[in-house]
Amino acid sequence: SEDLGRSPLFQLQVLFGYLRISQKKYYDTKPFCTSFTDYDGQPIRCSEQKDVNEFANMLFDKLEGINPKAGHIIRDTLGGVFANQIISLESDHVSVREEPFNMITVGIAAKNSLVESLESFVQGELLVGDNKYQLPDGTKVNARKRVCIKELPQHLIVHLKRFEFDLDTL
Repeated sequence: SEDLGRSPLFQLQVLFGYLRISQKKYYDTKPFCTSFTDYDGQPIRCSEQKDVNEFANMLFDKLEGINPKAGHIIRDTLGGVFANQIISLESDHVSVREEPFNMITVGIAAKNSLVESLESFVQGELLVGDNKYQLPDGTKVNARKRVCIKELPQHLIVHLKRFEFDLDTL
């Protein structure tokens, strides 16, 4: 029906079904693109390049809004858990906050491999000087802030960030 033709979920099913059973190694994505709208309900502009992380999050939100079962499928297959850690370098204090994720974004500029990018991702940053971490008792200490992967998803999406967007160089 006409309503199915405008459903991004249906169009994704058609797209993947076609890729699965067709002899061709490509699919014309125009039906999906015309069915997919942004957060304001406007059709996406196919000629405009989007950040893959932004697009994927918008797609996952849309699919879950269309059918809650789709959200469960996305979480069950692509969902992992980060452990955001702040580790004091001067005491035994460790702060851990868990955060769900569907994709890992790693910088690849000046890196020789994905392993090197992932190592850099989990290495974190030092909180020192004016940027010290404040303990619950108010004491400021040097600390390391990092993100670790607590639970891997069944299927991991790794977004390779090729460059940093810098407003100063525009």
